[in-house]
Amino acid sequence: MQYTTTAGTGSTTGAQCLTLGGYGWYNGAIQLCDYAYYSTGNHQDPCSYCGEGYNTSAGAGATAPVRGANSSDSCVVAAGWTADGHGGVKPCMQWYYNSLLGPSVCVRCPSGTTTTLTFA
Repeated sequence: MQYTTTAGTGSTTGAQCLTLGGYGWYNGAIQLCDYAYYSTGNHQDPCSYCGEGYNTSAGAGATAPVRGANSSDSCVVAAGWTADGHGGVKPCMQWYYNSLLGPSVCVRCPSGTTTTLTFA
């Protein structure tokens, strides 16, 4: 999806076509932003990466990541991660998991179980 800077009239070149929010330019083609990426639109740039440990969400209470995010506000703490207490995020440590998007804590595995990955 794209639109022109002159509201559709008088445009003379593809250089005047800019992305809508949630879309980015990749090698001359327009694509919907993938998970953990967003674009505010109105440019010809690729989608921006939310950062390691973040994913894109449809908003409060969302349980699954979304594609086509149009704002950095859509970037939330990813499942398997938690806040580090210093404004960033860290992965859940061994013995813990987090299946939620957003600011939630890692939960200890039930007695007699552990996670398969160890993070420091």
